Parts: sequence; C-alpha cells; structure tokens
Amino acid sequence: MNQISLTSGELMDLISLLEEASIQADDNQDPMLATYYYRIEQQFQSVLESVQTRQPEQRVANLILAA
Repeated sequence: MNQISLTSGELMDLISLLEEASIQADDNQDPMLATYYYRIEQQFQSVLESVQTRQPEQRVANLILAA
C-alpha cells in the first residue's frame, strides 16, 4: 500500500496542469486525450472541495493506493 499527501495548494497546481493538458490536447484535435485529462481534473477538483471544508491546519488530502 502506498500513500501520498497533497496540500490544497498542491491540488490546485495539479488541477491547473491537468486543465492546460486538456486544452492542449483539444487544440491538437485529440478529443479522447482531452476528455481523459478533463476527467482526472474533475476528480482532483472533487478532492480539493472536500479538503477545503476542513480546518486550515488539516487541509491535506491523503491518497492511498491499495492493490
């Protein structure tokens, strides 16, 4: 099992990068890749919204990969 911790700022950075990647893929006329990045962006946006409901000192997302 692996775990990573992301602050709300790090989540916002990831969301921004995914948005840029989605736009670039769309500009390159690759709608499947654009949709792929967009869906990941939306998942991180959902995590960010959840993190922002917490107290400022506890605004960290712990993502766990269990295989």
